[in-house]
Amino acid sequence: TAISISARAEEPITLDLTNADVSAVIALYGRLTGYHIVKPNIVVGTMTVNSTGPVAKAKAIEIIEAAFFANNYPLVQERPDIVRILGIGEFVSSVAVPTITKPEEIPAKERVMRYVYKLKFREPDDVKDVLSEHVTPNNTMAPVITVDQPTRAVIITDRTTSLRNLVKLLDELDQAARK
Repeated sequence: TAISISARAEEPITLDLTNADVSAVIALYGRLTGYHIVKPNIVVGTMTVNSTGPVAKAKAIEIIEAAFFANNYPLVQERPDIVRILGIGEFVSSVAVPTITKPEEIPAKERVMRYVYKLKFREPDDVKDVLSEHVTPNNTMAPVITVDQPTRAVIITDRTTSLRNLVKLLDELDQAARK
């Protein structure tokens, strides 16, 4: 495994981590992002993270984050400066997942988030059924969709990339009946 990191942040980074120890990838991620990393002892093994050539620091971080999810290590932003990496078999429900209520609050970075959408027109259970048809459980985690009938809210816990698509669908579904 090899990685080329320049001393200056604006210089491109080449990721060439083949069968790298997960702990080494986590340490690199922490250095690149400046985040404090929390991980359980069950985050072990190897993973491969490669770029096709030199990439900007932000792109290298994005590639590493995608690799964590692809290797069953979801990321949860516990605080602005703290990221928790979940281990295999560790459930999202066992940690404090950030909750948001506006589409613009969905971070650009790949994270596990909880999104609360208060419906105006449709019935929560009907919307949940439709949303359930549009989610695909993956190796990392199964998306969780619940409803809170008293507040007419649909609550989705999923990766940010999936949340963006589901929020668009929610906006389309929650329309007044046409007359």
